[in-house]
Order: sequence, then structure tokens, then C-alpha cells
Amino acid sequence: MGYKVGEGLGKRNDGIVHAIQARICAKNASLDEVMIRKRKVIDGNEKPKKVRKLNTTDDSERDIFAFINRKLEKKAERTYDDIRKEKIEMAGYSSKTLGAKNIDLESELKQLVMKKRKLKDGIDRNRNDKNTVIKMKCSLKEIDEQIASVNRKLNRIQNEVSSRNSKRKDEF
Repeated sequence: MGYKVGEGLGKRNDGIVHAIQARICAKNASLDEVMIRKRKVIDGNEKPKKVRKLNTTDDSERDIFAFINRKLEKKAERTYDDIRKEKIEMAGYSSKTLGAKNIDLESELKQLVMKKRKLKDGIDRNRNDKNTVIKMKCSLKEIDEQIASVNRKLNRIQNEVSSRNSKRKDEF
């Protein structure tokens, strides 16, 4: 009853002869995306992946100077306004939520420290390859910034928890 090469499908072998090829789509791909992909193939508009990666959607990005500016721009600094909003938001959290966030941040910190250690080992291993060392040093700087950010968040959470505990002690 199964498919045999060269025979048609169905009860009397009068159906389609060639099996339909399955095409794996992206997760949560809608039917509209599948139909657009089919139309692109029919119209001949489908581009190779490498060309699509090189082309940017924004016309300003095609200019080399816009690209350089985007890469070299510093990220927005945190303002006192942002910190104050975060403190107000934290005050509304329950102790359970703060504890869960604390655990999540500690695990994230451990992962970042492991990445940092691996990058340092990679820099030591690849001393002779300058390009690799430069890339790894850039990654190391980013990891250091992330570690500092996570440490600040951990300190804020721990301060909030300790201030809540001191308020409880003051009541009794």
C-alpha cells in the first residue's frame, strides 16, 4: 500500500507518479509567507542567500559612511530617569519575584564569566593571528560591559531586598 518508485499513488495506481517534496519552513511561518515564497520561485525573483545577506533594506546603509557611523556609534547611556523608573518598578515586585530575578541574574552572570574565560583562553591560543585577537578583544569588551550591567542589576535587587528586610525589623 506504500509508495513504490515509478508507480502512481492511490488505490489503482492512477494518482501522481512523483512524491511531493516536503519543504521545511521557519518556525511559526504563516501560509502567506509560504505563498509568497512560491510566487517568488515562479516569478524567478528568489535571490541566493549570500546576495540577500549583503543587500540591506535601508538605502542609507548602502553608503559606507553610514555603515561605519552605525558601527562606531556608542550605545545610549543610562540616565537617572531610567534608573529611577527601574527602582519604582522594582518596588512593585513581590519578594518571590525579586528572588527569582536574583537567581536568573546570578545564572546569567555565571554564563558571562564562563564566556569571558573562554575568550581569554582564545586570545592566548591565537596570539599569532592578529585579526582573530582583535575580534576576540572586542567581544571581551562587550562581555565586560554585560557583566557590569548584570552586577548593577544584582546590586539593585539585593539593595531592594535588604531595605525590605530592614523595614520589617523596624516594625517589630
